[in-house]
Amino acid sequence: MPCGSEELECSSRSAMCDKCCSVCNGAGPSKCGDCSTRYTRNNKGVCEDVDECEVESLCSSGTYCENTAGSHDCEG
Repeated sequence: MPCGSEELECSSRSAMCDKCCSVCNGAGPSKCGDCSTRYTRNNKGVCEDVDECEVESLCSSGTYCENTAGSHDCEG
């Protein structure tokens, strides 16, 4: 899931950065210098959300994992 339009102020510049960036070179997920925790750079160079539900067993028995931007929820 690519990053949405939510933005945070970039600490290294006055530009607005997507929340998927920990360091940015301008606005938008394609301008990330580094991806935030729980985000990874795809083959197009854009930071996108890691689906924790696909890579880890995070929820207890009787619940299901729902991926959220930068995290997950256990529902059930």
